[in-house]
Amino acid sequence: MAQPPMSEPLELLTRRMDRAEQILPTLATRDDLARAIEPLATKDELRLAIEPLATKDELRLAVEPLATKEELRRAIEPLATKDELRRAIEPLATKDELRLAIAVAVEPLPTREEMHRAIADAIAPLATKDELRLEIREEGDRSRRHASVLFEQTRSDIQLLAEHVSAEMSKRRRE
Repeated sequence: MAQPPMSEPLELLTRRMDRAEQILPTLATRDDLARAIEPLATKDELRLAIEPLATKDELRLAVEPLATKEELRRAIEPLATKDELRRAIEPLATKDELRLAIAVAVEPLPTREEMHRAIADAIAPLATKDELRLEIREEGDRSRRHASVLFEQTRSDIQLLAEHVSAEMSKRRRE
């Protein structure tokens, strides 16, 4: 039996509807969409968030004084490489070598106790401050006594000379 001419388009429409009914349960509802976009920022919130950010011109001005790759390369070029540094420090002594050299150099030197003992022995025969003061005082006393004796002798000598000059003058007056 032949189908009427409208039945074929209806059949196609029915198949499409079946397929659409299978897809419809997986599609989001209006409420689902509302819940999904609720945490998203509004235009005003986005504008407020973007406002403090730098503009292209501000970024360009900020980056302008920074060195370029070529300038950095030229600045780094004269610096020593790891290998050059390794070769430079290779002949230097290690910590262990330095410790050993110091130990060998210090070995013949006296210990602190030996130094203190040597200093004590060296200054033991020296006079103390009190002994020096006493000796200076005694020497001062001796010097004063000697000076007194010399002054007395000088006074006696002057007196003798004065008497002699006086006697000579008296003689000349008589003559």
